[in-house]
Amino acid sequence: MDIHFAMPFQIITTYSKGTVDNVVLMCLAVNLPWDMSIYLIERSGHNLQLNNEDHIWYRFALKYLYFMTLDEIRAYFYDKGIPTYNKFSISD
Repeated sequence: MDIHFAMPFQIITTYSKGTVDNVVLMCLAVNLPWDMSIYLIERSGHNLQLNNEDHIWYRFALKYLYFMTLDEIRAYFYDKGIPTYNKFSISD
C-alpha cells in the first residue's frame, strides 16, 4: 500500500475519500491514541469491522502499538506471523 504526501491533505479537505487503510496509517504515523484515531476513522466515513481480519489487527495496532513507528509495527506483526504486516509501510 502506498501513501503519498498529497493524500492526507486531500482526505482532510474532502477532495477525495481515503480508504480506511490510509486513514489508519495516517493515525499510526503520527502516533495518535485510540480515542482520537477512532474518531477520525469514523469522521472519514469508515469503521473497523469485527468480521474483517485486517480491521481486527488495525484495531489492535491503534489501541496497543500506536506509540511505535510504522516500521516497528510492521516488524512486530511480521515476527508474530500476522499477514497484515505488509500494510504498515509508507512509500516515497
